[in-house]
Amino acid sequence: MKVDFHVHSTASDGSYRPDAIARMTDGFAYAALTDHDTCEGAEAFLGEPPGGGPCRRIAGIELSIDPGEGFDMFHLLGLGIDPGDAGLHDFRMRILAAREARNVKIFENFARLGIDLENDVRAERKDKILARPHIAKWLVRHGFAESIRDAFAKYLLPESPAETKCYVEGWHPPQEETFRAVGEGTGKSMDTDVYDAYYRQMVLWSIPNEEIVGAYRLGFGPEIMAKHGGVQGFYSSSLVRYGG
Repeated sequence: MKVDFHVHSTASDGSYRPDAIARMTDGFAYAALTDHDTCEGAEAFLGEPPGGGPCRRIAGIELSIDPGEGFDMFHLLGLGIDPGDAGLHDFRMRILAAREARNVKIFENFARLGIDLENDVRAERKDKILARPHIAKWLVRHGFAESIRDAFAKYLLPESPAETKCYVEGWHPPQEETFRAVGEGTGKSMDTDVYDAYYRQMVLWSIPNEEIVGAYRLGFGPEIMAKHGGVQGFYSSSLVRYGG
């Protein structure tokens, strides 16, 4: 069974339109469109008429959130979201406002280097998400970098050389708030669900800081299949419909 739960379109930093991606999903059992900080492409992705395969398409989103002390990044995939949810919309607008404030500073840094790219990049993106990959592509096209990787290395990473560094740290929303925004969690003081009764719990403990830094749960497939209703016993069955 072929699945892909992490796909980007031109709505963020992908190379293909959402409707074009939908037409590429023949042969997949499941595919989710998970653009960075936006679900604007979901309608076109879900609405494209089915092709020759039985693929079930899922609306999703990828959100960069506060990774916690000692970690570099944390990208959360929200699957099975409601693109029209008002709470998610308001949450995304806060993220996009912070992203725009960051972009302004990045463009100012490039201007100080004598690289005037803001108007071109904004014109290319229009009302779509504008991110570092779009800046990197412009730099390659105009001879300021040999490749996307080179553009990031020279200008767009925390460790870029001081004389060319244009990188600006972005704002990342808190983990708990982000999980709530994509419909996870109960909102109660004890955040459990029916799956916690038989999933194993793994807690990550920081010895130097004497604090919990992460928690995950693990499901043992054969045991769940045998004792908890087959595939319906898996947490993921609450997100997607497993076929026979």
